[in-house]
Amino acid sequence: MTLAALAQAMGCFIPPPAEPPPDNSQNGGPISPPVGSGSIAGQLTVQTDEAASAWVPGATIPFAPAYAAADNPAKSALGAKDSGAALRRQAAPAPRAVDTATAVPGELLVTFDDGATFERHRSLLADTGMDLVECSPSGVCRAVPADVPSDDKSLRVSRAADARARLVGRPGIRAVEPNPRRRVALMPNDPYFLYQWHYSAIHLPEAWDMTVGSADAIVAVVDTGILSGHPDLQGRLVTGYDFIADPASARDGDGRDADPEDAGDLFGGPGQSSFHGTHVAGTLAATTDNSAGVAGATWHTRVMPLRALGVAGGTAFDISEAIRYAAGLPNVSGLLPSRRADVINLSLVGSPGEAPSSVELSAIRDATSAGVVIVAAAGNEGSSLPAYPAAAPEVISVSAVDIELQLAGYSNRGESVDLAAPGGFTGTDLNGDGFADGVLSTGGSDLGGIVRYEYVFANGTSMAAPHVAAVAALVLAANPSLSASDIRDVLETTARDLGSTGRDDDFGHGLVDAAAAVGEAYRRAGVTLAVPARLTVSNDTLNFGLDRSSLTVQLANTGGPLVIDAVLTSTSVGSGWLTAQADPVPSGGSVTSLVVAVNREGLADGSYRGGVTVTASGLEPVVVEVLMAVGPAGEALDIIYVLAVDPATRDTIGETATQAAQSYVYAIGDLPAGSYVLYAGTDRDDNGYICEEGDLCGALPSRLEPATVVLGANQNLTGIDFAVAKLILRQQTGEFPAMLALKRIR
Repeated sequence: MTLAALAQAMGCFIPPPAEPPPDNSQNGGPISPPVGSGSIAGQLTVQTDEAASAWVPGATIPFAPAYAAADNPAKSALGAKDSGAALRRQAAPAPRAVDTATAVPGELLVTFDDGATFERHRSLLADTGMDLVECSPSGVCRAVPADVPSDDKSLRVSRAADARARLVGRPGIRAVEPNPRRRVALMPNDPYFLYQWHYSAIHLPEAWDMTVGSADAIVAVVDTGILSGHPDLQGRLVTGYDFIADPASARDGDGRDADPEDAGDLFGGPGQSSFHGTHVAGTLAATTDNSAGVAGATWHTRVMPLRALGVAGGTAFDISEAIRYAAGLPNVSGLLPSRRADVINLSLVGSPGEAPSSVELSAIRDATSAGVVIVAAAGNEGSSLPAYPAAAPEVISVSAVDIELQLAGYSNRGESVDLAAPGGFTGTDLNGDGFADGVLSTGGSDLGGIVRYEYVFANGTSMAAPHVAAVAALVLAANPSLSASDIRDVLETTARDLGSTGRDDDFGHGLVDAAAAVGEAYRRAGVTLAVPARLTVSNDTLNFGLDRSSLTVQLANTGGPLVIDAVLTSTSVGSGWLTAQADPVPSGGSVTSLVVAVNREGLADGSYRGGVTVTASGLEPVVVEVLMAVGPAGEALDIIYVLAVDPATRDTIGETATQAAQSYVYAIGDLPAGSYVLYAGTDRDDNGYICEEGDLCGALPSRLEPATVVLGANQNLTGIDFAVAKLILRQQTGEFPAMLALKRIR
């Protein structure tokens, strides 16, 4: 299989059809174009350092890299392992707003300045329609809406939200906030759960209040294998198998064997193994509530690692035999698992429009007939053509959404898509947490011939699929009597409708909803366990940075119809720059979008903060924190170099430069026909190398999974867009040097 085919197999970007050639007069490359030369052109999305920063100076926490890049030792080197997961020190994140969904309805806690009298407290509150209940000597007072019956929850909530907006920023008042209730809660204590926005996007915390899964449920991951020594996967694995027949592809010296350990797949060429299967497995079942690392979508489900993808991807035969093994069916290994899998996750894909393999389809049919749920990534080519195995009718095909719950630009779509789930996008930081908006999970690298365990942000439908597979496992835990077809029906009928009303080709039946699915599973088991009614927001912090003007979040009632009462805005600095509006909710619907916009006109340079409070009938309000900056673009003035790199040698074959003044449009001309990997980044120390520590850096479609672009003779490709962001590197030591930089031509 070629590297281009490998990019397809792993769900990476395939360029769109050729268009008329761009103007290449400003491009780099040889002065005399070679015979059969062509060009590659597109536009970069550049995330500046300022836009990515939302940290409080001084404090530090350990963290891991946002992007993985690694050398690739043979499997024999895997015995020399780092003792723990790779960590990176960063400043502590700003605290998030109080979750008003757990607060006393309509009650506020108001903190007054020192020296104010009780009567002064009462007077200030009365001006906003609030009654003072009691005060602490610390200056904190309880307040409730005046003349509102205690049983009129909706009116109390609405009045309190209005008063809060009017009290914020008044002289003599330090803070105004809800009065939250505390309870015993099944929320994980994993420190990096804070950055796993993709779990709350599908209502996993609400599902965990009903079930955290069962160790009796097994999900098979047919992928690149597993880094079994990762500290956040301990106790979560069952016996697996390595189905790769070709020893050169397996890189373990013997081809097929009983050890599914990932020996590295050289995915992006030398120095860039993906450890893709470990990332998928972590989303499904990272050890949770262990005060370390990340959380898994299920707390007890176990993973069966089946290795079928190696160097140059995997064959239909090897993948099919892995599927048969997972389903407890006779297979080429001659072995059967002690217990078959309940769910199979396939984060792999072929070329859109390519005919399916009859061997693969047969294995899928047999596995589903055996009672197994099969979930697969729709693919990352941005195509509407069917791509297998996801397009097989027995398979649940999953497209990807970004942090705004919009279809990710890379995601495949089409008639075969069944559900959507978070796949993220590593080129933005729209929630202002200082890290890329990708899916955070377990990962690894093998720099210097020594395996290191990491936590990695990645994007793709490969990342979306395990969210659905995990929810399927939770549904099974809630109701073990459900058949595979029942589980699929539960997932599809409870999905949150996105896009056009009803099923559509972008999102299928909608965004998988863990809480709704688990609640429905219990209902079908005859258990009365209603999903608690709660107003949720898909992202409670919006980071507009220096240049964004509009962002969208999703509002939902987890337990019934949604009726929006009011959308209120408040700002701590300046006024009139923040607006927000909720889209109309369809009759009886439970979901809508909230569009938040900022206007920088007339504002002085600096940082701005605000908030949007949304109240809904019978529910506690939610608050969305808003961050914005006004001023010079800083890094936006940097020159961004775009390189066309030979994927085998890492030599730079073509180069161009672009800047903000050119809207980051680029075109690399005079390229001979061949295969290329595209990188872009700054060279801030002007040493002839991009993508060193401190540089902005990006690859098509991401640093974790750079894809190969195939350029034909005299072909001119356009629309090859990708993102460039602040490069977040692993901690460096003498043993573990910095990521391999890329040399410019001049």
